[in-house]
Amino acid sequence: DHSVKYAQSLIDDFYIKDKYPQIAVSVDMLDTGIDVPEVVNLVFFKLVRSKTKFWQMIGRGTRLCEDLFAPGDHKKEFIVFDYCQNLYFFDANPDGFETGVQESVKQKIFKRRLEIATALQMAEPADKGLLELSEQLKYQLHSVVDSFNLDNFIIRKERRNVEIFAKRERWSSLSEEDSKVLADKLSGLPSPDNGNEFARRFDLLILNLQMAILQKNSAQEKYQIKITEIASGLEDKTTIPQVAAQMELILELQTEVWWQDITLPILEDTRIRIRDLVRFIDPEDGLQNVYTNFEDDIGEGSTEYNLIRSDPKLKNYYSNVQRFIREHQDHITIRRLKSNQPVSKTDIAALEDILFSENGVISRDEYENTFGEKPLGILVRSIAGLDRQAAKLAFADFLAAAPLLPDQISFLDAVVEYLSKNGVMEPKAMFETPFTHFHDQGIAGVFDDDMSKKVIELVRTVNENAEVVSR
Repeated sequence: DHSVKYAQSLIDDFYIKDKYPQIAVSVDMLDTGIDVPEVVNLVFFKLVRSKTKFWQMIGRGTRLCEDLFAPGDHKKEFIVFDYCQNLYFFDANPDGFETGVQESVKQKIFKRRLEIATALQMAEPADKGLLELSEQLKYQLHSVVDSFNLDNFIIRKERRNVEIFAKRERWSSLSEEDSKVLADKLSGLPSPDNGNEFARRFDLLILNLQMAILQKNSAQEKYQIKITEIASGLEDKTTIPQVAAQMELILELQTEVWWQDITLPILEDTRIRIRDLVRFIDPEDGLQNVYTNFEDDIGEGSTEYNLIRSDPKLKNYYSNVQRFIREHQDHITIRRLKSNQPVSKTDIAALEDILFSENGVISRDEYENTFGEKPLGILVRSIAGLDRQAAKLAFADFLAAAPLLPDQISFLDAVVEYLSKNGVMEPKAMFETPFTHFHDQGIAGVFDDDMSKKVIELVRTVNENAEVVSR
């Protein structure tokens, strides 16, 4: 069912004839889009009243399979074990009862992305961030359509529309009629997906919030509260490396300051960084109290040690430093960091005099306990971000040196967007999402070796400008 973390790997094993598992029990996961020729037994243990659903389930057994039982002994039939009298029902009611079909989370995500993408494609040219988000959403939607297997009998019925929208250029400007075809005809078709249900539901939550912001309706607060609760649930999972890597964002999500002037592109970045972590949150339901009645044997006394305990002020230190940096945007050192100018020891000392002063927001010891050995310049840049124009200027010579392909330009735009939000960038990030949306190998698939090295060098230069240099 949806709670299984490695469902796709189990399904992949089920495909292999001589490998376990040989029996699969599922809840609404193997009804469609699964073709395993070796299946000869179907067990129905649920009421089905939809004709379409019923025949899709029956279809799991209709695949031919040669030499299934022995050489020359092919699969000629399959057996249905029907514990809920579905066969009797459809014998008496061949057309079934076609009630409204519940849309899957994947289908809802497809439709919501489509709505946002088409709404944003009409944005003003000055709103480049929104236009870029529109293109990114279209890229994600196109990837889904392009992954459709035309050999699947369900998809085959929409072959003409699939082939039309499998062409990337067809997405440059979607008309109202295009949106209707995509929503009504293609959104519900089965597609491969290695994600988990928790990640998908978080995707939908972010998309709903983005749509609420576009429509300026009161649902924004409801979605914001839910995201804050998810962040709170992740805060206790610092022992998980993936969660610890995003802890700064997780803490920020729980502050009111972060939500001020929130933008759709920032929410998209948040979705990408948090979606795969949601599965680590402890479920609120299903927990039971366990009672024990043991008699303890009192042994010899032992020495009591003063164990290190977590500092309840840690969260406030994060928030206070973040607030300090945002409120001092006009400080000369912060301005230099935001504009990608190199900073000196004198610049950093001037900022430390305020931050670590007697009336400052944090002492030097507290800073080291909270942020470790992270240089102040790097921390400031990661919170304040990098001026967009400064980020663009860092790649100006590279762009002017040789004509680039559209995908290469879009990739660099994504790098600029990342730097403007995060201030600094580890080169390895260009081999991960969202940069794998352009190519599954990230920067290595978009540029050749020489160009990739140049882009990485430019990113490292931007990072180095946030570190202290001698002057």
